[in-house]
Amino acid sequence: MTTPSTHAPFALTIALLGALTLTGCEQEGPAEEAGRKIDQQAEQVGQQLEQARDAVTEALEDAGDRLEQATDQLEGSGER
Repeated sequence: MTTPSTHAPFALTIALLGALTLTGCEQEGPAEEAGRKIDQQAEQVGQQLEQARDAVTEALEDAGDRLEQATDQLEGSGER
């Protein structure tokens, strides 16, 4: 049978390991900093790609509108 006094060293060890783990998570090492920078750059690239996509979409819609207008003018004038 175990007594409460035999659990004390085990509980203390677990508590210390937990404290060390939490302390270690607060400090950012070179790998974490590099990962954070990569994440930031990926986010920026994603935003730039989204802006480029929007610009291309708008340009294609404008071109389609102009083509439709030109087609309508040709049909209205009887030319083909």
